[in-house]
Amino acid sequence: MPGFNQTGPAGQGPMTGRGIGICNPSHDRKTNDAIKNAIVGLVSVLIVGLAEMLWNKIKEKRLKHELK
Repeated sequence: MPGFNQTGPAGQGPMTGRGIGICNPSHDRKTNDAIKNAIVGLVSVLIVGLAEMLWNKIKEKRLKHELK
């Protein structure tokens, strides 16, 4: 899309080029899926980490209570 007018090379219409630009809907979907998967992975790791920290705090309090 050299002229940014969605006509492709030489004004021949959309999707007449190599299909690597923003006119290719499958390209955008793959990028969005990759970003979504990365965010879901990071959030999952954070949740597991926080749950583990909470569990360790609970165990420490129980242990301290038993030792008294």
